[in-house]
Amino acid sequence: MGNVNKRLSQTQQPKAFVGPKKPEKPMNSNLSVWLLPGQNSPENKAFQTILDDLAAKHGKSTYLPHVTLAIVNFSPYTTDAERDELRQKVEAVLQEMKEELFASRITFDHIFYNHVALIVEGRKDEKLLELQKLFHAKINKPLSVPWFPHFTLGYNEGGKEEKEADIKELEDKALYRNSKLKSATEDPLTNGEGMELGGHNGYKIGAIYGAWCGDLKPENWKIFLKLEE
Repeated sequence: MGNVNKRLSQTQQPKAFVGPKKPEKPMNSNLSVWLLPGQNSPENKAFQTILDDLAAKHGKSTYLPHVTLAIVNFSPYTTDAERDELRQKVEAVLQEMKEELFASRITFDHIFYNHVALIVEGRKDEKLLELQKLFHAKINKPLSVPWFPHFTLGYNEGGKEEKEADIKELEDKALYRNSKLKSATEDPLTNGEGMELGGHNGYKIGAIYGAWCGDLKPENWKIFLKLEE
């Protein structure tokens, strides 16, 4: 009589449960809304030159000067239909709000950097902050943009010394005038005069773009909406 305890053959072994394969993260895994200067404005031309030069210096792709109003992140399981539904909602809300946004202005306050970018932070204008909250409420999504409003000058994974060298180079070329604030914690509306970039202390919003983004590689970004004043 055979051994009743003999092992099951390989074909008889119970198979481990394998769940559904997690889909790959799409290249454009978020929807972003940008606030830009007018495309023919002197501000836009000055800022674009700065962004182009910094991108070339660090071997990066350049992009359009902008402040991000909103970022909506997608999960790997978000369907194309869900993405398109959100896009349509965003376009409708921006059409509804564009006149109020075009009447607004971004005013620069101070420059700083983190581990991936050189960034200009804008002053906390109450009207603009309320418009940001209203936009998110209308599309039923939470606020997710840090340091709003902020203007990214360029992406650079270099260390502190490299980013400070970039700032000094802008100063030496008279493209950046330092804020008179003693620290970023002071109230910029009462204790300082802000800063200038390319001879401008900010810009009037003259265009609103919607884009598919998701990483720090501008060559992968895709604009799907352009609203011009």
